[in-house]
Amino acid sequence: MKELGWIEKNPALRVKKLREPKGRTRFLSDEERDNLIDACALFVKYPEMQTIVLIAITTGMRRGEILNLRWADCDFKSRRFIVRDSKNGTSRSVPLVGPALTSLIGWGKVSPLANKALIFPSHTQGAVNTPLDIDHAWKFGFARLQV
Repeated sequence: MKELGWIEKNPALRVKKLREPKGRTRFLSDEERDNLIDACALFVKYPEMQTIVLIAITTGMRRGEILNLRWADCDFKSRRFIVRDSKNGTSRSVPLVGPALTSLIGWGKVSPLANKALIFPSHTQGAVNTPLDIDHAWKFGFARLQV
């Protein structure tokens, strides 16, 4: 409308905006949380799932933030992650505590600890700079548990 000047007024301005429904905030119960963590421990092809879920539960980090973490972003001494590319474009520090810290230390013994390496790289051959396809891992892991 403004750039091309084809019409004088935007006809959508007369349309009444509908109210958005209130979102809901839901937390897992203790039993649901324990069941989820236990189920992730059974993902034989994706052993990192338990660590990913523990980090998500204890830090509140977004999926993309977790999957794009590199070992250089993890400071074990101060027990923190540095999230470099957050949703709003700023960096922030996230505490790493409890079972998530213990699990990540264990994962570090299995995964390469090179500074620039992703903590949770793709399982695809030669895709070391690609994060894990968590959707595939999630679907495949739970499908295997239900058999």
